[in-house]
Amino acid sequence: MALNQWLRSWMHLLGVNLNRIRRYYLTRGKCSNAQHRQRYKRLRHVERFSLVLQHRGKSSQPYSLRAVIMKFLVLLFCVLAVVAAGKNKNKAFVRKCPKVFGKTPFDQQKFAGIWHMISYMETELPEEKCARMNVTVKTTEDGTTILDYQLPHKTLDGSLKTDEVYSVAEKGKTAESFAVFKQEGGQWSDPYKKYIVATDYNTYAITISCKTIFNEEKMKMDRSMCAHVYSRNTTLPQQTLDILHNIMSSYDIDTASMKIMDHSNCQ
Repeated sequence: MALNQWLRSWMHLLGVNLNRIRRYYLTRGKCSNAQHRQRYKRLRHVERFSLVLQHRGKSSQPYSLRAVIMKFLVLLFCVLAVVAAGKNKNKAFVRKCPKVFGKTPFDQQKFAGIWHMISYMETELPEEKCARMNVTVKTTEDGTTILDYQLPHKTLDGSLKTDEVYSVAEKGKTAESFAVFKQEGGQWSDPYKKYIVATDYNTYAITISCKTIFNEEKMKMDRSMCAHVYSRNTTLPQQTLDILHNIMSSYDIDTASMKIMDHSNCQ
């Protein structure tokens, strides 16, 4: 583009010089017929050269446009190829655990205490009510932070049941931990990642847990995932709950299928 502009400017100046040359030959030039023909011939050479330059300057513009279009198409093809390769990359998985980040900074002592479960994924607790979480923070001699979760809840027949989750925080990432829960037979489960995604310590909290499992039906790797919204009270304003669900949806969680925990007759 800069070269074209330079040529056009140069041709404009050249055109002025040609006019001056014409005036000189037609008005002031006193020469024989042979000299006049020779000078006129040279003038025509200059004019023809100027026309060639003008033609090249005009024809280069559509060529540049075609080059830009071709480059765009090549770039688009490369992007589509990368996207297609990414889709075919995880054929071994039905679903993978999303990339989750724990809250930073995070104060374990402020987070400790009783939290009431507000919403949960439908497949997690199909026959429970009045679920809550009692968090206790411990520190070992080597400085390891441990969050112990006691999870009391009622079954539909009214009996009280308490689950236990033991988690060890990652170094430098206290809101991210490796956790295990005690199964009905008393054995500890396989480890999984547990994240405290968001909390203001006084009103709400979001926790997400996920681990890779084997799907025997599809003979592929899959995920086992839990997601909860907690509150210090047994209810949350609907507007606040909608905002928290929007946050959770960014982690590949179907919040439309989440259920509200029943806290009626929990005493």
